[in-house]
Amino acid sequence: MEKRRGLLDILDELFSQTQVIMVNGIKYALKKYDRTPGLLKWFIIKSASLPITIYPFTFVPRERLERESVFLRELADKIPVPRPVLIDWGEIRLIREFIEGKKFVPGLDERDYRDVAWAIRSIHDYGYALGDTKFQNFIISGKKVYIIDAEQAVKSRSKTHYAWDLFIFLVTTTIKLITDNPFLDIYVYTDIMQSIIDYYLTGDDELWEEMKKIYNRKIFGGLAGVLVPLPYNFRLLKILRGR
Repeated sequence: MEKRRGLLDILDELFSQTQVIMVNGIKYALKKYDRTPGLLKWFIIKSASLPITIYPFTFVPRERLERESVFLRELADKIPVPRPVLIDWGEIRLIREFIEGKKFVPGLDERDYRDVAWAIRSIHDYGYALGDTKFQNFIISGKKVYIIDAEQAVKSRSKTHYAWDLFIFLVTTTIKLITDNPFLDIYVYTDIMQSIIDYYLTGDDELWEEMKKIYNRKIFGGLAGVLVPLPYNFRLLKILRGR
């Protein structure tokens, strides 16, 4: 029986700016940055007062293309990302490799999150933050995890930006989990969230102490209250704040 489609699945389709094209029998991904749904997504984020003080989002199509193209070029030989094939600055679009694989889907097995958490940490270790780390932006291809959306990526050593990235992945994962499992046991949920954090940290206690201070800011409490249903929002904040 097919699982019901949740709000995140519907929004992901609505806001998609990317389509698959065929050239000489080869698949490529074509991304149009001035496509209306994509602009709508970033207008909603830019118009919301809370996230803007945490992360430097941009609404301008050309800037988003520039951010993504720089990220893909600079990290192509360091982490799994699709390689750019053609950048069209006039039409504000990008053609890149099409990655064969499947989108990461949050499940109840804690081990499934290891490679995605490691991927996020690797991006941070290379001096970048993504801004948009919803789980749908990760593709599993063989034994590799690819990031396929980096239009909000910026060079950054800000722990606040890193905390934002981890927070968004945890929040979108939470929403998917409770959509698929409406009566998800709070202790199972706790174990999953804690495992993701542990995989991301890889034993870096100093980083975790800094991030806990960031998560104790009121703004994260407000975001969790708006984005995550009860009682999971309180549990998520408790985990993030180390209480």
